[in-house]
Amino acid sequence: MGLPDVILRSIRLIVFCVLLVIALLTATISDVWVRYAYIATPVEQVTFVSEGVEMAAELVLPKGPGPHPAVFQVSGSGPLGKDHLVPRMHANAPAKRGDVKLAYARVAPFLGYRHFQDYQYRIGFKKFGLSDDEIDEIIEFLHDASEFYQKSVDNPGFYEGPERDALQRRLVSFFERYPEASTAWFGRRIARSRYDDRYVGRIAYSRAYCGCDFLEQIRGVPMFYVFVELHENIDTNAWVAYLEDLKARTGQPIDIYINKGDYHSLNRWR
Repeated sequence: MGLPDVILRSIRLIVFCVLLVIALLTATISDVWVRYAYIATPVEQVTFVSEGVEMAAELVLPKGPGPHPAVFQVSGSGPLGKDHLVPRMHANAPAKRGDVKLAYARVAPFLGYRHFQDYQYRIGFKKFGLSDDEIDEIIEFLHDASEFYQKSVDNPGFYEGPERDALQRRLVSFFERYPEASTAWFGRRIARSRYDDRYVGRIAYSRAYCGCDFLEQIRGVPMFYVFVELHENIDTNAWVAYLEDLKARTGQPIDIYINKGDYHSLNRWR
């Protein structure tokens, strides 16, 4: 003889509530960890106006006794404004004033997609019911973005400007017209999420470029952090050789860490 229906329903309800509480606790703990524990490096959010446009970035604060130069991690591909996850910052104005030392962390959400063949694009976007003309438009955008970012590597002056802004507007237009396909393909967290002061650094740092030019400029001064992405435009061996040569020429104790995965090299001058 089985249990009465009312008891079975009560048991199911209790089990559901317990699982719900566990899920909420897991989500809360994960959020707290990301916001407060993941980024151990002390940071300060800064904004300034350059050429009439307000920008935002993250100032990495030194650990231990100084003096230390100020080092900016500058993200360069996200939508403009503090209401987005990846803000953009025009570095020229404070650099010319001599107020800060600057490290370009140039975020490139399109890098990587160019490795796919066009037929892979078509297969992916067909699943969302896009027409051939709509898919052609997106593929053309991906090609243009890929070419732009390849030309812009190690050239911050080229990287900032109307061409990059036009690409960003095209990306935003895809989210507006094809929200489901764009969210699945490009990733809403990077392109459209809300900005969070304590979370943005983790995203930006994992998508940065080679800082060789920056290192050369501040030769002889203690440096703090530079993060570098691993992709075909950056020769990892050449990057390590450059740091070893810089270490020998300057006498600076540069530690080089090569991380396996999507990005590499956390470089710290103590």
